[in-house]
Formats: sequence, C-alpha cells, structure tokens
Amino acid sequence: SEEEHEQVMIRTGWLDEKEPWTFDMHRRTVTLDHINYDLTKRTIRALASEDPSLKIVLRPHPAESTDAWLTDFTDLPNVEVIRDGNVVAMILASRLVLHTGCTTGVEAMLLGHPTMSIRPDDPEQDQWRWFVSNHINPVAIGAGEAVAKTRRFLAGTLDLETERAEARRDARNLHFSGLQGD
Repeated sequence: SEEEHEQVMIRTGWLDEKEPWTFDMHRRTVTLDHINYDLTKRTIRALASEDPSLKIVLRPHPAESTDAWLTDFTDLPNVEVIRDGNVVAMILASRLVLHTGCTTGVEAMLLGHPTMSIRPDDPEQDQWRWFVSNHINPVAIGAGEAVAKTRRFLAGTLDLETERAEARRDARNLHFSGLQGD
C-alpha cells in the first residue's frame, strides 16, 4: 500500500518528517506513477485490441509487481508480461520501445533503437521533466497520441528520429559524453 511504502521511505531515510517538502515530492511521484500506469495500460490495450497480430511485451519496472499487469491484460493473448531476461535483448528484438520516462528509453537511444516516451497530458503533472529519457527520446503526450504515433511508426509513415531532433540532440549532448554531434 502507499502507506506502507511511505513508512519504508521514512525508515530508510528517503523521507524526513522534519522536511515536509520530501513528503510533497514523494506524493507527486506516487501520483505520476499512477498516471503512468494508466497511460501505459490504455496505450497497450488500444494497440493490442486493434491489431491482434501485434505482439506486445511489457516489462515491468523492477520495483513493480507483475500481478497487476498480468491481471490487466488476461483478455489480450498478444500481450505478454515478462520481467526476466536481458532488457538489451528485448530492446533489440522490438520494433519500438514505448516507456514513461524509464531508463530503458536511455538504453534504447544508446543502442540506436526506435523509442518513444509517453508523457502525461495534464500540465499540472510536470515531474516528467525529471527524467532524462523524456528529453532525449521522441515524445507522445497522452495515450491517444502514443497510439496514433505508434500506428504511424509501425506503418512506416512516421519517422520518429525527425521529431524534436535538435532539442533531443542538445539534451543527449548535455547528459552524455562521447555522443556529440548528430
């Protein structure tokens, strides 16, 4: 539960009862996690439902339980939830990596593999800015845009590399050494 999680965060020193801002930041992060879960679920459900031949592999974050994800997609045989195995092999075996600010987006970019970050469409939720992958990867705002862009990418009518190319290149150069240039 969120309450148990908060107690663990206090016990381990991540939250300090003398510093109320730590609790505010934590609650904003938990809210973003809920929003990202919903964005991911809606995006996958829409893509898997409209094209049953499309195989979708969902790799939960290591801190997440796979149970909720497994329950969410029991009716969609083309969605598989896999935690085990090498993420690099999964990235390279995919046609596109979708994420919500995950380091997997960084890994996919470093491997030169197509990737797209799904950001919340609520302007109040600006914590996405905290994650490098949201600055170096092409972006979809909201599940609807993620589905539309994924469809176009898979159909060969969208070149994700051209989206925000200059801003993404500048962000890569800022955050990673040895990647200067195009």
